Amino acid sequence: MIRKKMPLMAAALMAMGALVLGLGLSVNAQGKGPPAQAKKIQGQINAYKAQLAKAGKYMCCTKMPCDMCATHMGMCPCRKMLAAKKGVCPQCKGMWHQGMGAVPGVKANDVKVMKPMMKKK
Repeated sequence: MIRKKMPLMAAALMAMGALVLGLGLSVNAQGKGPPAQAKKIQGQINAYKAQLAKAGKYMCCTKMPCDMCATHMGMCPCRKMLAAKKGVCPQCKGMWHQGMGAVPGVKANDVKVMKPMMKKK
């Protein structure tokens, strides 16, 4: 089962790396922390997530709300999906396994990943 999921996770990581390279991001001059452009982008994503949360459209299941749902779906159903014993986004699943789950009584090993969010072209 893990072998089936590993290519999906590897593909997601490669896609994120390609996105970073495509944006022309680089490590800052001191080699510490994200460059200014990355900080700006993350700030925009955080503002968008706050807007969605205020509208009742962003209900993440982790202590540090995911970016994946915001950037791929314009909403986050992960907390509702988890309550219904359905899968969450891959980023949330990974955070659960890092001890960052935010729903009491749920064990990381019980968290499933949802079906792919992006439609094939």
